[in-house]
Amino acid sequence: MQKKIVAATMVALFALLGFVAVMVTDFHDRSWPQDLGAEAKVSLDFTHTSSDPAQATDVVASVGETYGLGLFKVAPDLDDTGREVFVALNGQPMRGVDWFGGQQASDVLGPERLANSSPDGTYYVQDASRLGEAVDGLQAQGVVVVRTDAAVLDTVRHLTAETVFVAPVLAGALLVAALTVFWLASRARSRALRVLGGGSPWRIQAQDVGGYLLLLLGCAALVAAVSCALVGVFRGWAYVPVFATSLLLFEAITLAISVVVIVVISCLVWPSADLLATRRPAVVTLRGPARVVQAATLLALIACAGPAWAASQDAGRTARQLAAWNRFSDQVALTFAMDEKYFDQIAPQVQEVVSSAEADDQAALSYTINERDWEGDFGPYSAISIVNPGWAELVGATVGLDALVPAGSESVSGMLRRELGPSLAVWGGESRTGDTVLADLKAYAPKPGVQYPVADGGASGQLSFRDDVLVLEAPTIATVFDDRNTISLASTGNVVLTGVAPTQKRLDDAGLGDKDLAKLGVEGAVHPVYVAEQGILQAQHATYLARILALSVAALAVAFLVSAGVNAMVSALLNARRDFPMRLSGATWERTARPRALRDLLVGALLVVLALAFQLGSPAALAATAVTGVAGLAALYLSHGAAAATVFSRVTHRKL
Repeated sequence: MQKKIVAATMVALFALLGFVAVMVTDFHDRSWPQDLGAEAKVSLDFTHTSSDPAQATDVVASVGETYGLGLFKVAPDLDDTGREVFVALNGQPMRGVDWFGGQQASDVLGPERLANSSPDGTYYVQDASRLGEAVDGLQAQGVVVVRTDAAVLDTVRHLTAETVFVAPVLAGALLVAALTVFWLASRARSRALRVLGGGSPWRIQAQDVGGYLLLLLGCAALVAAVSCALVGVFRGWAYVPVFATSLLLFEAITLAISVVVIVVISCLVWPSADLLATRRPAVVTLRGPARVVQAATLLALIACAGPAWAASQDAGRTARQLAAWNRFSDQVALTFAMDEKYFDQIAPQVQEVVSSAEADDQAALSYTINERDWEGDFGPYSAISIVNPGWAELVGATVGLDALVPAGSESVSGMLRRELGPSLAVWGGESRTGDTVLADLKAYAPKPGVQYPVADGGASGQLSFRDDVLVLEAPTIATVFDDRNTISLASTGNVVLTGVAPTQKRLDDAGLGDKDLAKLGVEGAVHPVYVAEQGILQAQHATYLARILALSVAALAVAFLVSAGVNAMVSALLNARRDFPMRLSGATWERTARPRALRDLLVGALLVVLALAFQLGSPAALAATAVTGVAGLAALYLSHGAAAATVFSRVTHRKL
């Protein structure tokens, strides 16, 4: 029976580690699409170059062709913002890219998809043999390049930074310790009898330790072989190397811990006939190690559960916030591939484009000033964001049109006159004063619990989600900003327009087409570029991570239940001689196991209090730890009665 219990539990443990390996494989595939054959990826930043987006994309494609990189850029599917597409810069035709997680395959498109996209972003490399030369060439042109090579160990290190991924592995290690105690407890009498029969203690130790480790190796090999076959059959053999690497890594850690634990504990309970001579139960020497392992298991699991749940909730909250980017899927910003000396010359035309779009409800403004950067005093607010009705409508679909409540008061008006009055007079031009501009603005603040999205001032493509921002809504953009300031806002992405084609038509109508600019003597071009591509990809990643973290919390709960069951079985074996006559006398299982269950409950309660003390700074983690602690203590208490009943049944059937 003992061997079956250990084998079944170890199979369950390695299956849990296999589940963690599945998550690692899924995450690795999201980072390094295996079906794409990605060997590396580069993140490019053209901010410090003078190239316009089209020229920069051509440069990347040329470099990829020259060095045979096989470049693919990842971009969001603007028709379905929950998916991404891959753009083959070298023009190679390719079928869709399949995913390990079973999601719908991503399309592979041609370079024309990037016609109105920023050249910045992530590019996957199929052949990294000459990537170093390519990186040097791009850096020589002023491009900021960050290279990352595909490696499963890097993915594991990245994931283990999250408590929720460490927790199941830690639970597995402690479960191994509990199984070791259980194994030695089940063989304690046999060990004493073999010593009494003249057996060498060293030989007995070698037989027991070797048998235990061989059983673990057999279970590990069985789970690895079956799980790799299942992954290959149901997900594809291309994913087996990544899955096998991560699973074998986790199994190696578990087996290493097993060797250390069984050697240490077996030395502490050296085989001896003294227990038989003194008529004491042979398993009595394991009472101390069993209690230590059980306490350590409970403490570790409860301590990890709170942060794990909090991390899962934080990731889910981040995913919901970043989903606001999906509302910007058809929004574009204007890129000015020219020297800033031409800005004053074309400012009236840009204002014309913005005003025309705003009249058609196709322009949105958000310009946010941080209190710390401003070096002022905004009272209870950390920032002030100037928006127009277009912005409120754009983000309202995500946070709700009633997400803002009026915040106008004498103190707010006084603060705005003191902090923004002089600047508003400058931004609005000579015909406007600070007081006249403030009179046209309406002040709002987010409702309690609402994280309102605003665009950071001067940071293109950056959204901040704040619950303490003062939102100033202007009737129009021109109410606050004159021509020169409007073009500055447009160049930093604080003004976004709807649609590539409508925006390009407005540019042409306003005389900002390439030929019209040349006639004006302006060297450069103005192009509409999608503003939300990187934000949408971040939203997709955050949503995926939230799902993975939720699954990890479930895996942690399974690990706890298995550990509690094993610990209860150890206690039931240690108390089998006491429980048998009590049950025969009519005592219930709860009454039979109550003394040790209450003892464990008291120790567990102290451990829960200790774990709660470390979570006082985080209300979410504190609540999660408390709930997990109560549930864990209940499971721990009930498991003793169930284990006592199981052992009694084995005794009555003479199987123990």
